Amino acid sequence: MKKQGEIVFTKYGPYTIVDVPLYTEDGTFIETPRVYSLCRCGASNSKPFCDGTHGKINFVGERVKNKLGKTKIYAGENISIYDNRYICCHDGSCSLENVFLPNDTPWINPDGNPDIEKIIEIIKLCPSGALTYEINKEHITAWFDEEKIIFTKEGPLHIQGPIEIKDDQSSDEILISKDHYSLCTCGKSKKKPFCDGSHDD
Repeated sequence: MKKQGEIVFTKYGPYTIVDVPLYTEDGTFIETPRVYSLCRCGASNSKPFCDGTHGKINFVGERVKNKLGKTKIYAGENISIYDNRYICCHDGSCSLENVFLPNDTPWINPDGNPDIEKIIEIIKLCPSGALTYEINKEHITAWFDEEKIIFTKEGPLHIQGPIEIKDDQSSDEILISKDHYSLCTCGKSKKKPFCDGSHDD
């Protein structure tokens, strides 16, 4: 039986990855040792890998915004959509006419498209785990079996698969979707270790 991969870190250091393969966003495999470290301060000259710069700049990867808020449920006739704004990385993948309405309130209309499979397809594009769904009275939060880390050049690390996250801020307790989430690599997120879109600022 394959050992479950791990991401281990403290607020003062990099992400230490154990037994998880690394890929670029175009699907290219990056050769790594079994245990390797990825930058989270945003200042490494060897990205995505850590080069120790976090120590020189006295990086502290601590959450600033700790108020989690409640997951909102947008109930529809055939599908309900759950929205956890706290862990949203604002990558813009939730785009479906008449369903996701960023300029309206409420911004999600689960009855806006009769094609339920299409709605589910779009929800599954959300890399952060902010969006999940309920169908036939079952809340679906996980859909990745293969463990991998996807490095995006201008953004976060996208984590896929049942990879255990261990840190000194109990970050695992925040996650609804334990098998996919997005981790900050720019050092600017106010919701560390999770990406909040600050890399685009």
